[in-house]
Amino acid sequence: MVAAISAFIGVTLFLVLLAAFLLRAAWLSWRHPLRAPRLRLTKSSDPAVIRGHERGIVPFAAGWALMPLLVVDGTVDDGLGGVTGAVAALTALLSLVGFLLGMVLHATIAWFNRPRLLVPPHRRDETGSLVEWFHHRRESAAALKSAAEQAGPGA
Repeated sequence: MVAAISAFIGVTLFLVLLAAFLLRAAWLSWRHPLRAPRLRLTKSSDPAVIRGHERGIVPFAAGWALMPLLVVDGTVDDGLGGVTGAVAALTALLSLVGFLLGMVLHATIAWFNRPRLLVPPHRRDETGSLVEWFHHRRESAAALKSAAEQAGPGA
């Protein structure tokens, strides 16, 4: 029992600290872009992907800020019954929906830079990572075609 309580407190504390770090990073990205931390949320070295994750920090941080509430509500719900348990279950469900919505919004901002309302103001004129990838593919295909044409028919 003591080990379970210790694990619960440890997980909750970790999630609170993670949420605080991410919310600070989102605030700095919005208000002071030069002071914002460079977050590597991916193993990709493609600058477009890294910029996409930096653009989507606001919904990402908001989603993770709901995680400690989800853990606490899920644990409280196990020990309660009646109306209090129903309220805890509803709060846990809303926290889960908010977390998933934050992750979906993060992905749409990273890929398409939409909705622009949630993108930090200094990054609203950028294109999304997926759009940059398609432009890069089109340019690469055109370069290969022109190289093949310059090489001549016998190459």
